[in-house]
Amino acid sequence: CALKLQAVWRGHGGRKYHQHLLDTVVPTDPAKRRDFFARRVGRFTERLLSTLDAERDDDIQDLFEEANRALALSREVFGHVAGAGE
Repeated sequence: CALKLQAVWRGHGGRKYHQHLLDTVVPTDPAKRRDFFARRVGRFTERLLSTLDAERDDDIQDLFEEANRALALSREVFGHVAGAGE
């Protein structure tokens, strides 16, 4: 049982280390080099788009809150004007 656990743990560590190398070491083969930089640009683009989406959602929420405040203020002003005219 202990041998199986050790084998599983070493396999996990080896795969993790190998993936780290694939993500950080630039290959010398032109085709693999192109794939490496394509993956890297893809990850950067995904992070950038997710950040922009989060900021955009906040901006839209702020816009709706401002519109609600303006509408409430408008109703208050016109409510007083309609009440004074009667």
